[in-house]
Amino acid sequence: MNIVEACKHPDLFGPLFKNASWRAWMTLLRALFAIPMAKDDLALYQDCTGRTTWPKKQFKEAFLICGRRAGKSFCMAVIAVFLACFFNYRPYLNIGERGTLMVIAADRKQARTIMRYIRGLLQIPALAKMVDNERAESFDLNNMVTIEIPPLHTPQREDIPLSQRWWTKLPSPGRTIALCRLPNFCAPCAPRWR
Repeated sequence: MNIVEACKHPDLFGPLFKNASWRAWMTLLRALFAIPMAKDDLALYQDCTGRTTWPKKQFKEAFLICGRRAGKSFCMAVIAVFLACFFNYRPYLNIGERGTLMVIAADRKQARTIMRYIRGLLQIPALAKMVDNERAESFDLNNMVTIEIPPLHTPQREDIPLSQRWWTKLPSPGRTIALCRLPNFCAPCAPRWR
């Protein structure tokens, strides 16, 4: 199952994406994960990126510039939960090791918002059984994956290089830039979303 199928599935994320306003995000998800395009996806993709052809490989990273209330936090929470719940990372882990998927927020307020979205998504009955433990900034899943949602600007987080962060919201006046990095083993070398 790919992420768009999960977003349409009635027992997973489907009830959350009924509104037509999510069309652009579905196009982004198809492009980001190199899922075959739907009708009218190419025109929107070309308009947003200036590129002429649909991606053939998953993106390794994407930079998204979106206005307030555009759905960035929710969409990134969906991507995080999908990557944490629907990929098998065990072949990449040693005995006793957990995979960590980090969604790093610009501040504590954004971290709380993303944490709430992820908590809500993990309460979907089909996914709820995967949650082993919930902490203040993380969820441990029974597939040896932990989703962490720490704020970027705290003394203990300043030492995390940007290259090791899965997703970060970088504040700037009047807009937020979302940086999305997919794990190398999930996405081979691919072009960037402009």
